[in-house]
Amino acid sequence: MATKKTPAKKTPVTTTPAKKTPAKKTPAKKTPAKKTPAKKTPVTTTPAKKTPAKKTPAKTTPAKTTPAKKTPAKTTPAKKTPVVSTSASTMKSPTKKSAAGTKTAGTSASTMKRPADTEAAVGAKTAAGRRRVEPDFRGFSDATIAFLRELEQNNDREWFGANKTRYEENLRRPFEALASDLEPELGAAKVFRIYNDVRFAKGKPPYKTHGSVVFEDGRRGLVYYVHLEKDHLFVATGMHAMLPDQVRRYLAAAADEEHGADLAERVARAESSGLEIGGEALKTVARGYPKDHPNARFLRHKGLTTARRLPIAPWLFSGEAIEHVREVFAEGDDVNRWLARHVGPSTEGNRWVKR
Repeated sequence: MATKKTPAKKTPVTTTPAKKTPAKKTPAKKTPAKKTPAKKTPVTTTPAKKTPAKKTPAKTTPAKTTPAKKTPAKTTPAKKTPVVSTSASTMKSPTKKSAAGTKTAGTSASTMKRPADTEAAVGAKTAAGRRRVEPDFRGFSDATIAFLRELEQNNDREWFGANKTRYEENLRRPFEALASDLEPELGAAKVFRIYNDVRFAKGKPPYKTHGSVVFEDGRRGLVYYVHLEKDHLFVATGMHAMLPDQVRRYLAAAADEEHGADLAERVARAESSGLEIGGEALKTVARGYPKDHPNARFLRHKGLTTARRLPIAPWLFSGEAIEHVREVFAEGDDVNRWLARHVGPSTEGNRWVKR
């Protein structure tokens, strides 16, 4: 019976699983989990590559070539220079303009006579940056009158071609200087050509026997006109030939009892001072108005001006001539104020000076 203790041999059989428990695989495989930190280490270096690569090239630095744009932008004073000389655009030479500007760049226009209502216009011009310089107009000359007299006797292309230089120096240039001086206070100027339009007028001489300039105040619709012939200087202001919308407003105001009476009184004062009343007019009253209207005289007009003819005198050959021109404009200012208030500028724009 003692031989049956064989179960003791099974004991080493139970130890075999003991060899499997120390599973050398678990400690060996878990401890070298060195791969995870190894991957994290280069990860931290990647942002360092992004920072210098994208930020240091500073794309804004080459893009900031804007200083190059600012440099030409600072040449805007060059744009102001022609603005100052716009009224003197017809002067003889740029050297004379600069000389005039340096001599009396600070000369004030306040001491010069001008129509009362033009003061606002002068202020607007000054506010826009225009400055007064030494006057360019020195009057006309004996040579101017001599040229006009000879032209009247020799009004043909051959004679004019041989004397064109005399025309440029003695007639056109003085009118351009007058336009340059008065334009800032009266409005845009236009020196008329001396050539006649002979296309539809048989027997009409090829040249005008006078020189002339017109100024147009587009803000108020008024015009100022100066015209020199061999024996007198003609100066006029008002609205010579109104455009259709102006004619309608003018007739309505002239036919009005109160405004029409006011106009008649102003015109009477102008005539009593020796001014001529002119302007485009019909032979009878405008259509739609009674012929026996109290203001029938003015209902014929499609334009209304005041003017004076000044005989040739010594003052015409000096800078004093411009003051005589201003005085006539001032005398017509009473009628001009009525026109500016009741008629005003045309909705179609300027009539005489197109710019």
